[in-house]
Amino acid sequence: MTDEKPWYVLDLSEGAYVSSGCGAVGPDTFAPTLAVCDGQLRYSLRLWLAPRHPDLLPDPASRRENCLLAVGSADRLALEWRHDGTRHQIGRGPTGISQSIHFDLGHSTTVGAGEIFDARQAAEVLAAYYESGVIRPTEYHLRELDTPDILSDAGATHGLTIDYDEHRPVLPGVTAAEFAAFLDDDDPAVLVLWPLPAGTTVADLAPDELHDRFIQTAGSAGRYTVEIRTATEHHTVGHVVDHPIWGTGPVDIAVGDGAVQVYPNEVFTPAEVGELFRQYVSDGQLPTGAYTTRDLLYE
Repeated sequence: MTDEKPWYVLDLSEGAYVSSGCGAVGPDTFAPTLAVCDGQLRYSLRLWLAPRHPDLLPDPASRRENCLLAVGSADRLALEWRHDGTRHQIGRGPTGISQSIHFDLGHSTTVGAGEIFDARQAAEVLAAYYESGVIRPTEYHLRELDTPDILSDAGATHGLTIDYDEHRPVLPGVTAAEFAAFLDDDDPAVLVLWPLPAGTTVADLAPDELHDRFIQTAGSAGRYTVEIRTATEHHTVGHVVDHPIWGTGPVDIAVGDGAVQVYPNEVFTPAEVGELFRQYVSDGQLPTGAYTTRDLLYE
């Protein structure tokens, strides 16, 4: 590092936020970013330092390998210090009972209870790393790691398209809550979950190759419609009900500037959508007998 304060870069699940080192930087600088997901959306955040703006560096990708990595949700974060080819799990005390932390659509890591931080505690570690560029064993417990990289997308079986233009890999260990978290606010959302062709990654595919088979959802404010498409059929999904729905008037699901009309039994909550998406990752179809389907091709 130079004598000047470094630039800091936050890579938040593929979205990069770059700020100058000028001015005061402390826990309050990082706490809002760590807490933005309100304990629900599980993410990865990488803090790395640069002597000047990253766009001016000859190889910013290699520089970001020396970083402080936070993974999890705002109330349960695991912190990993990566430096000069080594990796260390950071702890606040004795390791304790092992727990799993899930993040980024199927990624996971196993840490001890003493290696779990909340957003404010993690912000203090990030601020300390910004000041010195290291994590000191006199201040935190450091456990050296020799396990596979927890950020690897190897083994991804599906892709998730978020609001039409962001495409992310999905691993088999994804939880229903990770899908539901994208839907749990008042803003309209559209998610499309689709199987990856064998031997490909999300980055290998052109936009017109992504969605020939899929399950998708759209809506807002806790009300969502779900559709599923195979090579030959396209259906709206509904709950099985114990009374006839025909003759029941349709209801509106707000989607962007418009609305989609569905029957009352075809309205899903974020949690219900999450479970359908998790099931689709598991076996590519709806649970037998639990849902209805209504053909869309002839309407």
